[in-house]
Parts: sequence; C-alpha cells; structure tokens
Amino acid sequence: MHFSFLTLFPQLVEGYFSDSILKNARENGLISIEAIQIRDFATNAYKSVDMPQIGGGAGQVISYEVLSRAISSLQKTTNQDARQNQAQIPQQDFALDSTQDFAQECIQSTNQATDKNTSKSKNTSKNASKNTDINICKTARPHIVFLTPCAKPFTQNDAKRLAKKPHIAFVCGRYEGIDERAIEVFADEVFCIGDFILTGGELAALCMCDSIARNISGVLGNSESLQGESFENYLLEAPVFARHIKGEKILDSPLTDFSTADFGFSCQTSTKNDKNFVNFIAPSVYSKGNHSKISTLKNDLAVCKTRYFRPNLFEKWKIHNPNNPKKKG
Repeated sequence: MHFSFLTLFPQLVEGYFSDSILKNARENGLISIEAIQIRDFATNAYKSVDMPQIGGGAGQVISYEVLSRAISSLQKTTNQDARQNQAQIPQQDFALDSTQDFAQECIQSTNQATDKNTSKSKNTSKNASKNTDINICKTARPHIVFLTPCAKPFTQNDAKRLAKKPHIAFVCGRYEGIDERAIEVFADEVFCIGDFILTGGELAALCMCDSIARNISGVLGNSESLQGESFENYLLEAPVFARHIKGEKILDSPLTDFSTADFGFSCQTSTKNDKNFVNFIAPSVYSKGNHSKISTLKNDLAVCKTRYFRPNLFEKWKIHNPNNPKKKG
C-alpha cells in the first residue's frame, strides 16, 4: 500500500517511519511512503503558497491554485508510472473492484511465476515482487483525503475500510486552512481526528496512516493483536494486566465488584486518594487458565469500561446488542 503526504513540512513525515512496526512494514514492502512538498508547485519567486482570505479575517489560506497543481501532478505521475510499469505487471485480468485487494492479487501472481526458478533466482524474484507491489500501488488512482477540523471524526471502521485501498494521498493543511474550492474539487473524503485544533494536518495524517497501516495484513507480527481491541463491536478494550515476574499469586481485587448479578454498572473502584489504591490486584480469573471464563470476564469488563468512559459508544453497543442481559443500567 502506498501513502502520499502533500505537506509543507516533509521532514515531519519521514521521521515517523524510521522506527518500530511501520519501519519494518516499509522495509518488508508492505507499505511505501512519499512526502511531497507543496511549495514546489508555487510559481511565484518567493515560493509562497498562502493567500489572504476573501472578505478579510485573521490568518492566511493555502491557495487553490498551488494545491490544484500539486494534486494534479500526483495524478499525472500515477498515470505515467502505470504506463511505465505495464511490462513489470503479470499479464492477468484483475477485477478492479472496491472489495478486492488489487495489489495482493498481483503479489500472488508474481510469486506463482517465480516458483520454477532456482533458489538464488527465487530470492531475487522475491525482492522484485516487493518492488512490483509498491509500483502497482503507486499506479493506482490515489484516494485523496483532506485533514480539517471541519469534518467527520475518523474511526476504527474507517481505518479498516481504507486499509483496502492501494494508494491514499493525505493533504495536510496549515495556516488558517485550505481554500474550500480545493476540498470540493479534489477530496474523496474529509476527516478530523477530534474536537481540537492542531498547528498543521501532518500529525492528523500520521495518526490516520498509522491506524490504517496496522490493519494491513502482515504489518503486525501477531494478527490476533487486532482482535478485541478498543472500538471492536462498539466497546473499549477490557483492562489488561502484566504478569508478575516473581510469580506471586494473583488474587481477587478487593476494590472492584465484578459479579454478573449486578454486573458492572455499580462497579466500585477506588480513587487515587484511597489509601488502598496501591493494593489493587488483578482478577483471579485471569490466572486460572479457563479461557471461557476469561473471555466472558473480559467482555463484561469491556462493557463496564465503555459505559463509564464512553457513554456514547455504550449506547451504540446497546442498539447493536438488544438481547444482551448486561445492556440495562
């Protein structure tokens, strides 16, 4: 999958992918990153990209003309790369439909073509297939996303959906914002990451990119890490506890009532001012190896946690789980 960032500060983008999971994903050819300097498309002598607002007002606005050239250039480059890479793409018909991972189909086809080679040529072909995958993603039409606080919030469901796109281009705003005409003409989607203001759109774009990338197959070392996470089925993730290094017995918590009779919604938890707070101990069910009971407890705790911290999500959970006995409260 290919990510493009249209930004005035490319260095902010590159540094984020130099460590940890996304660095490995990049090195393994699962994702590729491109930071495009918007200022390169300014035509004036000072390379300025901002203009005063029509009608007055504080702050400058990134002009439509500059963004238009930057985005159009990205689309033209995509078309040129597509023509140049035709010889590298396996000759096979692919259904370019929104529910099919085009890049993955090409990888499988490439791997089948290299099965007959020697061990040395297999290694070479494996590296070549990664490059072909990246080229395929680059040649796909970019799904253009604008970042602005005047938009719908980005959610986990959006991350999963966008992870199926071969190419996403983030347009990162600065100053007082982006000329609305650019958004209306070019945006496929517009997102914000919360009800607050950032200095620029780069941080928001990186948050989205991180969330999308971890939903791509192979990016996370353990695919089970995606299961039971917060926002799955409209619930926050259940509390997690680290194992005791010295193997001390894990006892029932003296501070929380997890009984299923009155479950949850009267959970008694201590505050930091409680002198017993430091004695909080993980529930004993976690340590007894009964996976059915552990799963049930985790679901119960997730419901309780969601009701307390995110009542809006809890209401959605109740709607989608009308027959659940724990929905009352």
